[in-house]
Amino acid sequence: MNFDPLAKGDLVGITRKNGDSEAIHHLAMNLMGVGYMSDSLDSLQKEHPEWDFWVAVSHWIQGDEDYSVALLRNQNSPQAHKLLALLESEYIDIVGQFSWPSNALEDPKFRLHPVGIQRFATTPEGARAGMNLEQHEEPFDFLLESIPNGIKPAFYFAQMLEWQ
Repeated sequence: MNFDPLAKGDLVGITRKNGDSEAIHHLAMNLMGVGYMSDSLDSLQKEHPEWDFWVAVSHWIQGDEDYSVALLRNQNSPQAHKLLALLESEYIDIVGQFSWPSNALEDPKFRLHPVGIQRFATTPEGARAGMNLEQHEEPFDFLLESIPNGIKPAFYFAQMLEWQ
């Protein structure tokens, strides 16, 4: 199996180039959060133990944090140590651009910090309501300057990207 696209993050390319009966296809689908195919992950883990990190990540994305942590504890790569530290931390800070309130995420493990331009929504009554009020309203702000002091984000999340 060719794992180069996996290391490069080309998950869609993997799913297109490998048949859906191949374990690497199932792993890529899991990493994208599409379907949980644990039999394929178990097979991949047995056949290719050097890819245990990706299997652990896939289990975490699919919601099995305990199993992911167990797999990561047996690994010695810098990536495994970093993800393990995140999973064992009290919370994970994420900065992002999204149109819903930062308290909309129900998982207490994640703390969302909006950055970028303020967006507004219209209530069912027709009123204009602010969303993510804690962010700047000036265009062309540097996103790094929007990150609250003391926050070291683990991830960046964008609900939608637009090119104009």
